[in-house]
Amino acid sequence: MAIASELPIFKATYELLRFIISKEVMDKIPQKHRYDIGSRMKMACEDMLENIYRANLYINKEEPIREIRIKFSIVKINLRLLFDEKYLDEKTYSKSFDLIDQIGKQITGWNNHNAKKFGNSNNSGKSPS
Repeated sequence: MAIASELPIFKATYELLRFIISKEVMDKIPQKHRYDIGSRMKMACEDMLENIYRANLYINKEEPIREIRIKFSIVKINLRLLFDEKYLDEKTYSKSFDLIDQIGKQITGWNNHNAKKFGNSNNSGKSPS
């Protein structure tokens, strides 16, 4: 078993968390939305990191992967909302999308591997990104 903090999905998620709490993102969110949107994305990334750690410990990773996918969707939706509402410029959104793409591919790979190994119904065969 690999050390969770050394896994590519952990590293990419940690970088996404650092990106979300950076001035590049947080300073662009209006004060009235900073707590609800910014805080929700931060907490979702922290939950993803926790579930990556849990999945690394478990033999059957179905439940932690399901939680990672849910939290991942929350982050993606909120980043898209910030971009659509013009709080994030295209360059900043593009940076986030690169991380989102990396994480999505890794979640899908982990999910597919687990489904083959255990025959879990969690495998939709589709990328969460």
